[in-house]
Amino acid sequence: MSSTICVETNLLQIETGEWGLQGKAKKKMRGGTVLTRNVAVCHILYDTDQRCESCLGSYEKLYRCSSCHVIQYCGRNCQKRDFRQHRLECKVISDEPLYKDSTLEVKHEIRLLLRFLAVSNFLQRKDKNLCCWSSGNNGVNAVVCGVDHLNTMAKVPTSTFQMSTLVKEIVMKWVSSVSSFRLNEILRTFQANNFGILDVLHNTIGQGVYPHAAILNHSCDPNCILRFTNSDIEIVALRDIAKGEQLTHSYIDLVKDTITRQQHLSTLHGFVCSCKRCRGEIKINLPLRPSDDLYQWVLSDRNPLIEKSRKKKLYSTKEDIVLLDIDQAMFDYGGRQLTSSMVKEGRELLYKAKVYMMENKTEAEKQSLRTAIKIFENGPHFSLDLYEARCLYLSALLLSGEECAARHQCLAIVAFLLVVLPPNHPLIGLQLYTLADLTADVSTYWWSRNLLRISHGDKHDLVRTLDEQMNIS
Repeated sequence: MSSTICVETNLLQIETGEWGLQGKAKKKMRGGTVLTRNVAVCHILYDTDQRCESCLGSYEKLYRCSSCHVIQYCGRNCQKRDFRQHRLECKVISDEPLYKDSTLEVKHEIRLLLRFLAVSNFLQRKDKNLCCWSSGNNGVNAVVCGVDHLNTMAKVPTSTFQMSTLVKEIVMKWVSSVSSFRLNEILRTFQANNFGILDVLHNTIGQGVYPHAAILNHSCDPNCILRFTNSDIEIVALRDIAKGEQLTHSYIDLVKDTITRQQHLSTLHGFVCSCKRCRGEIKINLPLRPSDDLYQWVLSDRNPLIEKSRKKKLYSTKEDIVLLDIDQAMFDYGGRQLTSSMVKEGRELLYKAKVYMMENKTEAEKQSLRTAIKIFENGPHFSLDLYEARCLYLSALLLSGEECAARHQCLAIVAFLLVVLPPNHPLIGLQLYTLADLTADVSTYWWSRNLLRISHGDKHDLVRTLDEQMNIS
């Protein structure tokens, strides 16, 4: 059944389904196609010292708000654009002692609540009830959501949510017109619908309210991804999509195993996922007998630029291959099951390494990580603990200029991502770029470029840099 609660696009059809609103593809489309764009109702940055609060750009020189001296902008235009959202929070940041003594998590929740209340009150006063098309950032058309859509967004069950007493006390003190029930409803809506705002390297730098984009349901095997342009959000096809196919993206970190993902979804969103990955229906090829060149084998097997005839040389018969689902690869493939004491020791070393990193004790950090990796290497070859240790070690090696050791860690990291993530996931493209720089391999550069064109777009600086490196006009 079609819905009129929000604006459709020439590619996105909005329907009412089993779980409320959902999006479907109006026509067949290729991976990398932008399906829709949504202006944030409101947003916040987690680190107010690094970026402009309005456009989210990173600049050498930023100008602090003259009242609260916390929020920063790149210039006068951005400050004016953000004034409607910032006006109320500015007073709280400046004058509320309870806010100043709060944890970062509580401050973020209060700021987003105050910004949401300020914008929704403005929309109500101006009778902006319906969603519409408007000029978003950089003059690109985007959907701007109205009050009717804000009031009908899905909410997490009351059983999975509890409002902070401190948040309630501070917000109700400064917004006398809002009731405790209304605050509870807004926060339940936030938990069900809000998006983490990602930077170019897919690090979470903030949080925003995007009702139009929130129409898409979750899948651990998504066909769409999120792309942020300034504070606008774009929904992008991760792969080729058929006409009539339901459009989905992931609400959670896909490198986690099924049990962890399910627990996260149940706790924060109030549902249990039943996608193909969660049902164990996504199968992957791996060598029956892992060898020292396992990670290179995975890259060669997954590389779409390598011809099938060349891939056949990776194994002589079908009996050389084992077909596993992703969880089996993470928990059971290669090595042996580590004892709880070994896992505990390895994780303690990871914690120590992070402490050493904060203290700039580079050699101690690397030694802890090397030891942790040796412990985890005794277990499954694609375990999450081993992946996390390698990521930390790779960062330390790159900072130290140890390219040879970094090359091996990066290769293993890419192999892990190729096993657990959808084929065109942006994390794969970004790590392939790093691997290409370390190996100077042309095929890897091409592979990285093809993936980043989907996830970041043809005009992104990363893609343009790759084009220049490869002399592509």
